[in-house]
Order: sequence, then C-alpha cells, then structure tokens
Amino acid sequence: MNRQQHPWLRLTLLCLAALFVSDGLRLGIRHETQVVNQTVNEVSDLRDPSPFRAALLGQLGKIQLSLKGYLRNPESSPEKQVNESRDEFESLLPEFVRQNPKLFPQTAAEEIRRTFGQYKEAIIRTRDTNSRRMEQRDILDKNFAQILYLIDHNLRPLIRKNQADGEERSDAVLNIENQTRAWHENLAKAWARPTDAAKALTFENDNRGQSFLELYARMELLPRERKIQKELYALWMTNSDLARESYVREGLVSQMEKAMDGTHDQVVTTLNQFLPAMPPGELEAKKQKLMRAMKWQLVTAGGIGLLGLGILIFLTLTAYRLFQNQEPPPPKKTTIQMDLQGKIADWSREAKALYGYTADEMRGQSIGSLFESESEINRLDHELHVAKKTTFETTHKTKSGASLLIRIEFRPVMDPTGRTIAIGLICSRR
Repeated sequence: MNRQQHPWLRLTLLCLAALFVSDGLRLGIRHETQVVNQTVNEVSDLRDPSPFRAALLGQLGKIQLSLKGYLRNPESSPEKQVNESRDEFESLLPEFVRQNPKLFPQTAAEEIRRTFGQYKEAIIRTRDTNSRRMEQRDILDKNFAQILYLIDHNLRPLIRKNQADGEERSDAVLNIENQTRAWHENLAKAWARPTDAAKALTFENDNRGQSFLELYARMELLPRERKIQKELYALWMTNSDLARESYVREGLVSQMEKAMDGTHDQVVTTLNQFLPAMPPGELEAKKQKLMRAMKWQLVTAGGIGLLGLGILIFLTLTAYRLFQNQEPPPPKKTTIQMDLQGKIADWSREAKALYGYTADEMRGQSIGSLFESESEINRLDHELHVAKKTTFETTHKTKSGASLLIRIEFRPVMDPTGRTIAIGLICSRR
C-alpha cells in the first residue's frame, strides 16, 4: 500500500510544481509582452505634433476670417463658413485624440476644449449682437426708402407751381429728399468708419432734415399733403432715435469683437503650448531610445520562456519515470462468471452484496433470472454474439425484488490454449 501511495504523492507534488512554474512563466511573459506592446505603441505614436496643430489652427483661421467678413457684410455664405469650420474643429479634436492619445492626453484635450468653448461662446454673443445691429440697420434702410417713396409718389404729384407757395413747397420737399439721401449715405460711412467727424456729419443731416420738415409744415399745405408731412416727420424722428441707438450698438459689436479675438488668441496659445513643434533630431533620438528598451524586453521574455521550457521538460521527464516505476493497477475482478450456456458458474462476494443472493443460491441458475424482462435477455444474447468484449446497461432485480440499474462489462475467460471456456461479468451500479 505504501509503495503505491508514495509515487502518487510525488507525482501530485510534481504536478503542483508544474502548475506553479507554468503560471509564473505565463505571468512573467505576459508582463514582458505588455511592456513590449506598450513600447511599440509609444514608437508608433511618437510623432511631430505640428501637423495636428496646423490642421486645428487652419480651422481657427477660417472661422476668424469668415467672422470678420460676416461682421462687415452679413451675408449667408460667411456665416455658413463659420459654422462649417467650427464643426470641423470640434470633429477633428476627438479624431486626433483617438489617433494619438500620447500627443493628446486628457489634460491637453480638456484644456483645448475649454478654451475653444469660450471662443464659441464669444462667437455666439458677437453674432447675436451683430444680428440685432443688422436688424436695426434694416429698419433704418426701410424707413429711408419709405420717406423717399412718400416724397416721390405722394407729395410731388400734389404740388403745382401755380398753387399757393407752390415753388417754396417744391423746394422744401427737394431739400427734405436731399437730406434724406445724404443722411442715409453718411450713416453707412459712419458705420464702416465710426470716427467722431463721421458721426457729427450724420447728426447734422438729422438736424437739418428736421428743420426742413418743420419749415415745410408751416407752409400752406393741402390736407392730403399735410397728412403725408406728418408721416414723413414720424418716420424721420424714428430714424433719428434708431441712428443714435445704432452707434451704441456699433460700440457693443466692437467690444464683442475684441473679446472674441482675445478668446481666439487664447485657443492659439493653448494649441502652441500643448502641441509644440518637435525638431527631427529630437524625434529620432526618442525613437531610438524606445527601440533599445523594446529589444531588452524581448530578450528578457525569450529568456523567461527558455527557462520555463527547461523546467517543464525536467518535470515531465520526472513524472514519466514515476509512471514507469509504478506498479500497474490490479485488473477488475469479475462479479459473476457464467458458462457458455448462460448458467452462473461463480458468484462473488461483490455479487452477494449487490443482489442479496448467496453463491449457493445462484450457482447453476440461468443468468436470465437476474433480468426483469425477456427482451433484455435477448439483447444480452445478441451483444455476446456480436462482440467478445463489450459493455451493456440494463435493469436487474435483487433478491428483495428491488430494481437496480446495472452496467455490465463482459470479459472472456480462456484456457491455456486461448479457447473461451466462460464469460466473466463485471457488474456495477449506474
């Protein structure tokens, strides 16, 4: 018993040692592989950040130029270009982060997003203020057009030179028209170049126009003519208020534009800070350093693998020798032995424990007495004729009448000449 247990104990210890060594080798090689992969990624990700910075700066430049054009001439095309360039910048940044997280760590990406977000907010404020400014200008333009329309289509047809104050009324209307055109033209110039002199000229046009309207009102006018004069005066006073407000609006747009330019410069500074240009020599030196580190890691991983392979071979050979020296397991003893006519010739103690019958009770009995049905007996007979060694699963009954699920393994019993003289049955519970 001790001679059999001792090799198995040693074999168990060898298996545990092999598992321990293989697991340690797996972890060691895995660690070295991860380090090599990390180094490979660092080499592949090692780039000059200038192209990334140039692409982002290019979109910023498009936004800035389009905004300047939009503020000077608010057409749809510059505004569309602003939106497209802004969206392109916002889509490029996460794409660059995905392509090269080494150049765009979380802190860098967040700082770029933060400054660009401030720039976006400044753009929105500037555009909103400019939109209100342009709405105001549009109202002024429409009022000027309405004044000229009333003069040309409603007043002049009513005035005749042979009427009372006909020539004076006609001259007064002409003066009002001239001041309207001059005021409108000088306002546009003052908006484009808001100097004090330009603003003063528009105030002068406003005052002179009001004077001409008041002088015209004191003349002997027709009822229809006087009604139109009141409409003209109301439009003129509305434009007078709007013109003064427009200068305030111009100042707000100018302030917003300066703030927007400041946030734009902040984004440029952030890009230059986090994406500085890398000289080619410095880039190459970093690559070579990483390549040397990767070679050492590969050598280490290879050494670990060879060492582990040697240890596993040694353990395998030791286990093989233990198997060679170990006594073979004893063959299974037959539970029942029957002759070639199906009569029970031998009944073991295992059979007595399994079925409850004694050897004296079962010797000479047909093997079929153990089966519950005739069909199972026929199947047993068929199996015995088909193969000399086979297994068979069936249902037997014990002495007490209980049913047992039994697995039967057949073994031929031979004489010294090799002739089969009986059949051994190894019966076990299923």
